Amino acid sequence: MNSRYLKLLSLKKFKKQVCLAVLVCLLLSIAILHTRWSLFTDENVSCHYTAVEDSLPLFVDLSSPVTIFQFLGYEKVDQREDRDRRYIFFHETSCRGDLTPRQACAIESAARAHPNWTVIVLFSSSVSARAGRAGGLRRLILPNVKYARVKLPDYVMGTPLQDIVLQGKLNSSSYPHSHTSDVLRYTTLYKHPGVYLDLDVVVARSIDELGGSFVVRESDHAVAAAVIAFDDGEVGRSVARAVAWEMKETFRGDEFGHNGPGVITRVLARRCGTDDPSAMNAFMCQGLKVYGPELAYPIPWHEAYKYFSDAGSQPVLADSSHSQPLLPARLFHVWGRFSSHYSAHAGSLYHHLTRKYCPTIYAAFPQEFGR
Repeated sequence: MNSRYLKLLSLKKFKKQVCLAVLVCLLLSIAILHTRWSLFTDENVSCHYTAVEDSLPLFVDLSSPVTIFQFLGYEKVDQREDRDRRYIFFHETSCRGDLTPRQACAIESAARAHPNWTVIVLFSSSVSARAGRAGGLRRLILPNVKYARVKLPDYVMGTPLQDIVLQGKLNSSSYPHSHTSDVLRYTTLYKHPGVYLDLDVVVARSIDELGGSFVVRESDHAVAAAVIAFDDGEVGRSVARAVAWEMKETFRGDEFGHNGPGVITRVLARRCGTDDPSAMNAFMCQGLKVYGPELAYPIPWHEAYKYFSDAGSQPVLADSSHSQPLLPARLFHVWGRFSSHYSAHAGSLYHHLTRKYCPTIYAAFPQEFGR
C-alpha cells in the first residue's frame, strides 16, 4: 500500500514538474515573440526628438543639405539655392543613423537616373560623423546626393500636421516609424515642390517625362504613396495642401496604411469624383496625372518574393537588345516591409536591378545583392 502511495505521489510530482516546465517554456516563447514584435514594429521613436552626435545640418531650406564630401569637411558648403533644379526627397526614419545597402541602392539609382536633379536624403534621427566614414553613407559619392537632418517637432510647425506630432499621436501609434514616414513625406511635399520616393524604390529610368504632379496606383483599388510628385504649379500645390489636411483630420494610429496610401486615395476620390482608382485620370482629377501600377508596382505586395527568386525576372527587365523595357516600369517598389527578410539570389530580379541601376552600392555590398 505504501509502495503504491509513493508511486502515486511521485507521479503527481512528475506531472507538476512537467506542467511547470511547459509554463516556463510558454512564458519564454511569449517574451521572445514580444521582443521580435517590438523590433518589427519599431516601437521606440525617441530618436526623432534627440540630437546626440548630430553631425548633419538642419534642413531649414533647400540650400541646407550637404554632399558627403561637405559632411566630412572635404569641401566648402555652398549655401546658394538653385531654384531651377528639381528635387527628389527620401526620408530615413528607422533611427539607425545610417543607410542600409538596400536604401543606399535606391538613392544611387535615383541620382544616376536624374543627374540634373538634386536628391535630398532627410534623416529624422541623429547621424554621427562615423556613419559618413564607415557606413552606407560614405559609398554614395554622387555630387547630386545631399543630406540633412530634420527635427520632427520643429519641421512640422506651421503645417496642418503639427498637431499629430505635438499631441503625441505618433508615439502612441501601433506603427510609429511608418506613420512618422507618412507625416514627413506629406510635410515635405507641403513645404517643397518635388518628388517623394520610398527608400525601397529602385529607379530604372528618368521620370522627367511623367509631368510635374502625378501619383501611381498600386492596384485597381488603391493609390500608393511610395512614389508621389507635386510641383509648384496650381495642381501640385492644391493636392499637397489637400493631403496634409486630410491626414490632420483623419489620422489613425491603429491602421498601417490609413495615413499613407489611404490619405492620397481618399483625397483623389473627392478630387476625381470617383471611388474607383482604376477610373482616375488627369482629366477627371483636374490635371493631376494618375499612372497605373505597371509604372512603379509591376509586382504586387503579396508577391514581393518574386523580386528575390531566380525565376520570372527577365520579362520585367529591359533587354540589352531593345531600346525600351519589355514592360513600362520606370521604378520598382520592392515592398521592403514585406521583403526585407528575403535574400537576393544571383539571377533574381532584384539582383539584376541593383547590378544595373546602383552599380557602386552593388559592388560595395556584393553579398546583399546576390553577387
